[in-house]
Amino acid sequence: MSKIAEETDANSGGMQKTLVEKERRFMARLSKAFDVAFELVGDAAHITYNAVSKNISGTGVKISLEKYLTVGTQIELCINIDEKDSIKAIGEVVWSGPSSEEKDSYDAGIHFVRIESAEREKLLNYLYGEHYLV
Repeated sequence: MSKIAEETDANSGGMQKTLVEKERRFMARLSKAFDVAFELVGDAAHITYNAVSKNISGTGVKISLEKYLTVGTQIELCINIDEKDSIKAIGEVVWSGPSSEEKDSYDAGIHFVRIESAEREKLLNYLYGEHYLV
């Protein structure tokens, strides 16, 4: 999110500095709970972690997990969209912090940095319907 910082102060007639958040997302996110398995890119141990999506779009996903992820960390994701199908992508953690909803849990925002066109199309069609054109 970017910050913009000018707002007119009606009482003084001058400009007052305030912080206002502005969305920079290109696609709307939908609240969907999918099981997500992931590994840290470059981890020789190949440990698989589990998470649950809170919302998702064609460009990223918000996940809830028990492990804190550092901003900048890259992960290999497998998002199970139904019993038969999954989406694979490489994502980068763009924000991470304690969950506001669950104790001893973390939330992380993941931006897809590498996803095959067919995988993205499959995800978009699942989320927005077969009529969605990529």
